Amino acid sequence: MAWAFRRMVGLAMALAAAAAVGSAMAAEMWMPETGEMSLEDLPRQDAEARRLHALALIGRGQWSSGTEELRLLLAAEPDAEWAAEARFAIARGLLATGRPREAFDELERVAEEFPDSPFAARTRGYQRTAARVLAVEEPDAAGTLYDRLVVTARDADEAATILCEKADAFFRARRYLDAEAFYLELITEFPRSEHNTYAWFRAAECEWRMAQWLGLGLERMENAEKQFEDFARTYPSDLHAPEARERVADVQAARASFVWQVARFYIDAERKPWAAVVYLERLLREFPESPEAGWAEVELQRIRAGLEAPLRGTVQELALPGVATETGP
Repeated sequence: MAWAFRRMVGLAMALAAAAAVGSAMAAEMWMPETGEMSLEDLPRQDAEARRLHALALIGRGQWSSGTEELRLLLAAEPDAEWAAEARFAIARGLLATGRPREAFDELERVAEEFPDSPFAARTRGYQRTAARVLAVEEPDAAGTLYDRLVVTARDADEAATILCEKADAFFRARRYLDAEAFYLELITEFPRSEHNTYAWFRAAECEWRMAQWLGLGLERMENAEKQFEDFARTYPSDLHAPEARERVADVQAARASFVWQVARFYIDAERKPWAAVVYLERLLREFPESPEAGWAEVELQRIRAGLEAPLRGTVQELALPGVATETGP
C-alpha cells in the first residue's frame, strides 16, 4: 500500500509539473505579427482577435487549425487589408503539412492578386521550395512547377538557376536520363550562365550513374569517361575538376573489371576460351596498369598453351620437308 501511495503521489506531481510547463509555454507565445500572447486566454469574438489567434496557432506549429481559421476569415472578408498576409500564411501552412502543390498555387495567387504587397516578393522562394519538396515523391509533377517558374522568371539568370534546380531534383530522384537532358538544356539555352560548368560535370555524372545503376555496359562507361576527361581538361581550375579526374580513374577501373568479367564468362560459362582472347588482349592494351591486366596475361598464356590450333592472326614458322631457304648471291 505504501508503495502504491508513493507511486500515485509521484504521478500527481509529474502531471502537475507538465501542466505548469504547458501553461508557461502558452503564456510565453510570441509572434512578430502578434507580439506576446496566450493562446488559451485570447478573446476571439471579433475578426481581428480571431486573425491574431490563427497566426499564433501557425507560429506554434498548429498549421491545420491556423490555416482553417484564416480561410474562414478570408471567406467573410476577401478584400481585407490583411488578406495578403493571411494567404501567405495559408500557403506556408500547406507547405508545412505536406501539400506542396496547393502551397505553390496559393503563393501564385498572392503574387498575382497582391503584387505590391511585401509578401509578393517572398513567394518565389517558397514556390521553389514547394517544387523541391514535391519532387521527392512526384518528380514529373514538380517538373511542371519548375517550368512555370522558368516561364515567369525575372531574367535569364533566374531562369537558369531554376532550370538547374529542376535538373538537380530529377538527379536526386535517380531520373538520370531526364536530369542529363535538363543539364544539357541549361547549357544550350543559357550559354552564359554561371551554372554551366556545374551542369557539364553533372551531365557526365548522369552518364556514370546510368552505367553503374542500370548496367548498360561499356558504351555508357566510355561516354562518362570521355565527358569527365573533357571537363577536367577544359576547366582544370574548377571546383569539380579534382572530382572529375577521380571519376576518370573510377570509370577506367570499372571498365577493366567489366572486360575481365566478359572474358571469364567465355572461359568459365561458355567453355570457349578462344572467344575470351580478344577481351584479354584488350585488357593488356587499354589497362596495362590494372590488376585485371596481370590476370589476363596469365590467362592468355594458359589458353595459348592448351589450344590444339593456333589462334586466328597468330604467325608461326612451319617446317616443310625437302624445302630449304635460298640464300642470296
